[in-house]
Amino acid sequence: MDATLTEFMTFCVLLDLYRGVPRLYANFNGYDEMAHEHGVLHAEALWMLRWIDSRLVEIERLSREAMRVGYDLFIISDHGMASAISFKARFGQTLGEFVSQAMHLDVDFDAGEESAAAARALRARYLIAALRDSQSRLPPWARRLARRTRRPLLNYLSREEPAYDWQLEGEVVVQVSGPLAHIYFRVTSQPMDLPEVALLYAEFMQHLVGHDGIELVVGRDADQVIVLGRKGGVLTATADKIDSQGLDPLEAFDDRDYVLRELKHLVQLPTSGDLVLLGRLFDTGEVITFEEQEATHGGLGGGQDKPFIIYPAALSPSLPMIESPEALYQWLIARYPL
Repeated sequence: MDATLTEFMTFCVLLDLYRGVPRLYANFNGYDEMAHEHGVLHAEALWMLRWIDSRLVEIERLSREAMRVGYDLFIISDHGMASAISFKARFGQTLGEFVSQAMHLDVDFDAGEESAAAARALRARYLIAALRDSQSRLPPWARRLARRTRRPLLNYLSREEPAYDWQLEGEVVVQVSGPLAHIYFRVTSQPMDLPEVALLYAEFMQHLVGHDGIELVVGRDADQVIVLGRKGGVLTATADKIDSQGLDPLEAFDDRDYVLRELKHLVQLPTSGDLVLLGRLFDTGEVITFEEQEATHGGLGGGQDKPFIIYPAALSPSLPMIESPEALYQWLIARYPL
């Protein structure tokens, strides 16, 4: 299936290059899927990487030949990837099961293996819609190819899409994505501050903070961000002040300032959980993931913090130091205005 998506995406890009579309953006997700399932350097993942590379060669060749437009080709990873140990494999239960046991409550939703299937199904739906919308603008031979491509996507979707019940009515919701988890306490309609959680769920917090599979427990208190470390340290940060007690909760991370900046941004988002958890980061660079994965990303620490960008050498003098996706986006739209 991943090879089919790669071929379809390549076909779309080549067609738009031939038509002279001024700006193109395409996602090649095959390596990501294979690495999650098998591991960063597994033979299946590396085969997919070589397959994608061969398709990029085709795209690069045609972009050079499209002289009337003059394309610049950028190859960007939206994240890195870290070798992972699943929470369930290490501790014999999912994070949701652990939370349920520690709180003596039923947990409504624990995203694990199903979330990967849901993501694949969402991509399949997107591609089906894109094929349907584009068919009327394609020449006859391309329309026939598009119709044939839709069939395996529809078959794939019917097999993979899980039957979800999104009517969540319990007191606690656990939502995970790789080594990152959000816990929501629905005893109130408003986001809860960390001191409130600690007061209402004191026994649970004792089980959670210091758990061998959880590096950080993060919450908010008004305009403060509170970071609780696995070894008992506490860090409190506001916009202009940082206070730390005990062992530094961020000692496991190479770039402490970057990690703190990202945590402050995350927990202040309106959709963020009442508690945010990061899976443990080992000295080896391996990370505890809350999904069933051999490699992971979405949290902080290890290889997942190391994305890359490949760009034309001629642009080096004009390309500033890029420290965030937002900065890269601003540079791109300034250089290639809509």
